[in-house]
Amino acid sequence: MVTWLSVKSTAEKYGITEEAVCKLMKLRYITYSSIDYDDEYYDEGLVDTDDLESFLRLNSIPSYPDDESVQRVSNNHLNWLYGENERLEEVNDELLEKIRLLTQKEAALKKI
Repeated sequence: MVTWLSVKSTAEKYGITEEAVCKLMKLRYITYSSIDYDDEYYDEGLVDTDDLESFLRLNSIPSYPDDESVQRVSNNHLNWLYGENERLEEVNDELLEKIRLLTQKEAALKKI
């Protein structure tokens, strides 16, 4: 049996925004019903929650269980790691440039 809920109730139940529900209705990814059938007033319609659940299940990314190979990192730490990686790349580039210059000097000295 189909369960019909308002756009607001559907958004609250599934933890998505009302705008996202209206976009899914507008793109006809989910079934909806409205008295006026006016394309401008999607937020006044009713949503088929069974259809929405099916859509969300088919388009979800599967979560994998944590094991020894998974390590959770906070966003702050991750941003710090990205910054540190950029800094180390710059240091690496500087060292490579110094090595290139030293190699040129060595080659010039060998010619003499």
